[in-house]
Amino acid sequence: MLRLPFIALANLLLLLRTLLGAPFRLFAASHRPAYVRFRLAGDPPYREQRKPRFSLGGGSRPEPADVTSLERFGESLRLLAKDPKAKGILLEVEELGLPGAKRDAVVALLAEFRAAGKRVVSWAVMVDTDTYPVLCAADEVLLAPMGRLELVGYSAESTALGEGLSRIGIRPQFIRRGDYKTAPELFTHPEVSDIQRRTVESFLDERYATLVDAVSVARRKTPEEVRALIDQGPYSGPRAKAAGLVDALVDEADLPLHLGLVKVEAGKEPTDVEDTELEALDTYLETVPFPPVKWRRLKRKPRLALVPVSGMIVPGKGNAGGRLATVDAVVKG
Repeated sequence: MLRLPFIALANLLLLLRTLLGAPFRLFAASHRPAYVRFRLAGDPPYREQRKPRFSLGGGSRPEPADVTSLERFGESLRLLAKDPKAKGILLEVEELGLPGAKRDAVVALLAEFRAAGKRVVSWAVMVDTDTYPVLCAADEVLLAPMGRLELVGYSAESTALGEGLSRIGIRPQFIRRGDYKTAPELFTHPEVSDIQRRTVESFLDERYATLVDAVSVARRKTPEEVRALIDQGPYSGPRAKAAGLVDALVDEADLPLHLGLVKVEAGKEPTDVEDTELEALDTYLETVPFPPVKWRRLKRKPRLALVPVSGMIVPGKGNAGGRLATVDAVVKG
């Protein structure tokens, strides 16, 4: 119960700050942005990382538009979906490195947002094969005029070192546990086995089929057309536009004009394009009279511990520096 007075005081301060700022946010409501900008880059975590209370190092802070977690991104989209004044979002995709499960999660969040009647516009400069399905999850796909679309499918290489090792007098010895336990073949076989070849090909075929399905649905093309387009990749910006893989080629500075955020008089050139910016969620919240508040909880949320395990799992104690995961060390963790 020692937490009770501190929690009550913290919530009271949050309430006062919200009430005192409401008139200013209400006054700014007329300037609420129609589109909110998000930047999806790298490999953001599923859940928001807890920030340390005391930090001595400077550290790099994310930009206001950066997607810091899929959890926060989903909360932001659901908030915007409830606002009738919000038309949609601009999703900038840059050097994305998401695993397949996270890509599916992002696509699902965008589909939920679009199902609420909102618009998603995606934009990128460089797009690879894995990133393109995320870009395609939008209502409109934009690419920089000097951009590039590396839509080339998937490939993999398998290596066999058995013959090379035998030439220098090394004879590896492994106990194989099954036909498809092919890891020792790297050291024991003079060439890639049929089982290993079929395994790699099945993985590639599965990923390729998923890619074809995603692109064919998003770009309204037949699977045969998508396969032909992949075979003809990669694409420059103009080629991607001509092939129907993107909807338009737009410079970053012209995005506000493309989205209709700049007023253009008939017969005149727009004059305030450079002064119009696509705002991030923080700026949008400054125009909402009563934005969502994260109240302090009296009862702590249950926590789930994450124990990372990497390397080969072996019996014993100690830490082999990531190459081996000993049983006792994992249990202790």
